[in-house]
This record gives sequence, C-alpha cells and structure tokens, in this order.
Amino acid sequence: MKEVNAITNISDIEMVTRLFKKHSTKEVSAIWDLGIQVALRISDLLALKWANIDFENGYLTIVESKTGKQAKIKLNEKALFTLSNLNQKQEYIFQATGNLE
Repeated sequence: MKEVNAITNISDIEMVTRLFKKHSTKEVSAIWDLGIQVALRISDLLALKWANIDFENGYLTIVESKTGKQAKIKLNEKALFTLSNLNQKQEYIFQATGNLE
C-alpha cells in the first residue's frame, strides 16, 4: 500500500485551495476549506449535519467515526464563513446533488 502524507507547506495548501476554487464545485471547495480549518477526516466531514453546528457559540460537535470519541471543535471565522455560504435547507452539510454514475 502506498503511503499518504499530509501537506505541510502553506504554499501547497494555498495552491490546492486556488485549484479547487477554479476547477471544482462550490461544495467540493467548501469541503476542502472546512477540512483545512477543522482537521477532520473526510469521512467525518461528509457525515456532518447542520445539527452538529452551533453557530451561536461557534462550535462543531461530532462523534469521530474512527475513534468513536466525541469532539467539540471551536470554529474560527473562516470555518464559520465557509459554512454560512452553504445551503442550510438540507440535513447534511455536504450532500451529493446530481448523478454520481
């Protein structure tokens, strides 16, 4: 199995952010932006529901899928901004729209 390493260089993170904004959907770009801010696994990001977000106090509360531990994460301004620009009329924050075949 090949090893996957985290991006540790800020210029690489900025480059990937620009590429997502230019070449993918708003939702995919938002998954990246939020993931960078809260450092969650993609499986946890995709399982997020609006009920997990406390906008008033600025927290995200989840049970992490791999560890089973509850995590309460303070959301910074960028994470709150990213979330505020998404459709809040659905149950899941990141919901597939369209044909996935």
